[in-house]
Amino acid sequence: MVGLVVGGLFAWLGQAVKHGRRPVQPPSGLAVALMSLSEELFALAGVVVTALFAPLGYLFAIITTWLYTRLGIRRRRRYRPDGAKT
Repeated sequence: MVGLVVGGLFAWLGQAVKHGRRPVQPPSGLAVALMSLSEELFALAGVVVTALFAPLGYLFAIITTWLYTRLGIRRRRRYRPDGAKT
């Protein structure tokens, strides 16, 4: 059960990062395809490397968590009300 909960949490975290990093209006359909390809290749590399050397899974979890945190900070800075202090 613990593995299921932790796995579900990191799956949600990965999706949140993926959707948060995409532009609202991409320049073209090709840009969306290339972004999707790069995301899938990153995920595949993470699975292969983690299968070969299990402790690297922790590294991928840390990277995903860092990206999620960075995205939240950027979003708060962008959408804060005018005149708000930093």
